[in-house]
Amino acid sequence: MASSTSVPAETLSQIFQTKFEDICREVESSLVSDVIAPWTDEDGATSESCVHGPYVEGGMPESLAVHLRDNLVNFSAFDGGDFQDWNVARPQPQWPTSTPDWEKWLPRMEHFFGQQWKDQGIYHLIKLFDRPLVMDRSLLSAALCFWSSATNTLNLRFGMMTPTVLDMAALFGLSPLGVEVNAALIAPEAVGSFKAAWPTVAKLAGGKA
Repeated sequence: MASSTSVPAETLSQIFQTKFEDICREVESSLVSDVIAPWTDEDGATSESCVHGPYVEGGMPESLAVHLRDNLVNFSAFDGGDFQDWNVARPQPQWPTSTPDWEKWLPRMEHFFGQQWKDQGIYHLIKLFDRPLVMDRSLLSAALCFWSSATNTLNLRFGMMTPTVLDMAALFGLSPLGVEVNAALIAPEAVGSFKAAWPTVAKLAGGKA
């Protein structure tokens, strides 16, 4: 049971916000308001890379770093971060990559199943992975500045934005129209619906369904 003397979460949040705003006012003169600013190296020479702003000149202020640490805010992504090598090619475990085996396997399977892929409407999606997908690191880092994991949207000044079904259809060549799939089988038994096709599916699948 929580102590009767514990400080409410709303009060702690207000204290944190007030202190945060005070620090921001203190470093306001160091704020560079440019949305895109050229990246300079340690010698002060301008490079071809850019920084997504606004940003504080000289990096994160120590007073702000202390305030975040004291309130158990995880800012490890900024703590001593060095983004100068962001564009240097290095393995990305989560990024899809093609292998020599895959590059040999896909054309071989296309020879046998190419027409079937076209009939099923997945040909262009499979062919999308016929060549490696190039990561635009600068664009990705800029997009992450606006990404909200709570709503899975980009929170921009004019509102939230996220890929739509039509966007996916354009990117992957998949038609949003087709047999309706509903795990609860509550959809109307319209012609072509999954519910209408279920008896046939169950018969073909046997005990595996």
